[in-house]
Amino acid sequence: MLIVDVRDLDKMERTIRWIEIALIIGKNLVFIIAAFVGISFMIAIYNSLVGNIVGSIISLAFGAAGLVFFAQVRQTRRRHYRRRVKYQETRQQKYREVASA
Repeated sequence: MLIVDVRDLDKMERTIRWIEIALIIGKNLVFIIAAFVGISFMIAIYNSLVGNIVGSIISLAFGAAGLVFFAQVRQTRRRHYRRRVKYQETRQQKYREVASA
């Protein structure tokens, strides 16, 4: 009979919760990045209206970097999506060939 310590079960449960949180963040990463880019541009606009040029330039730099990161994430996700769709299509064709034989 296998006896598992309660502390080990607690560690496993915590690990599973951390993985669930990471998956949720990964699914919504595009929206999170877009929100931070928008906030950065709003801060840049506010700083320029107030007269804080240095703060405005720094916020614009962060916003531009966020846009680049946003574009890279979108491009990578599209590439992975296309690869997955292509794999599923080839897999379905194999099953059709086997079924028709």
